[in-house]
Amino acid sequence: MSDGDARGTRTRQLSILRNAGRVARLGGWVVTMPDAQIEWSDETAEIFDEPAGFSPTREQALAYYRSEHRTLMLDAMAACIQHGTPMDVEVEATTRAGRRVWVRQIGEVARDAAGVIECVHGAAQDITTQRAQREEYVSLANRLLETMDNISDAFFTIDRQWRFSYMNRAAEQLLGRDRGDLVGRHIWTEYPDAAGTAFEHAYTRAMNDGAIVHFDQFYPPLDKHFDVDAHPTADGIAVYFKDVTDRKRADAQLL
Repeated sequence: MSDGDARGTRTRQLSILRNAGRVARLGGWVVTMPDAQIEWSDETAEIFDEPAGFSPTREQALAYYRSEHRTLMLDAMAACIQHGTPMDVEVEATTRAGRRVWVRQIGEVARDAAGVIECVHGAAQDITTQRAQREEYVSLANRLLETMDNISDAFFTIDRQWRFSYMNRAAEQLLGRDRGDLVGRHIWTEYPDAAGTAFEHAYTRAMNDGAIVHFDQFYPPLDKHFDVDAHPTADGIAVYFKDVTDRKRADAQLL
């Protein structure tokens, strides 16, 4: 390959990398020791609404961040410089244009042949959209949990290791156990009298075969008759159940 061809290939590769950086909102930076001189890539400058070719002083760089996040950045950078600890922090900043953005800052040290730290180099990524999506997901999950906690049916979930992973308030009341005592515990250890009964057979079928199973069964330790639906989920099974003891007894008196 000729020198001209090689230069053309490198130019195309750099163009691809720059475009990828813009799409990912990802830029690079270097802090050179010992005077902490900062150099930004154009993509990093763009994240902070600064013009291409702009690189800040140390004071200017810190001024973008809120006070508590400024401390987080300083602590992470200090650990990186003093101990070689890679940094990876998410911090909120205000850009030159006044936009509030979340930035993930990742960095590590580079050393010379003698092992002395020459610089810290890393990447800055605008994760504002990802943070908003994450917060919306958490909010949605919390709303869903609140809804499940207030439905009339008792409800719990079991993971593939047969451990309780969630339980609503109605389930606590029917089972007579606090969810804090059961979540993370093995169902057949906590309810050994249910092992080998219709409960285990139905839950196993839902778990292994992906079938929705409906059944009703008396559970002697609680002196209750339950109407149960077991649904397969990606993580195990979800169980909805109701106490139908009074109805069963009323039906029995009619016979």
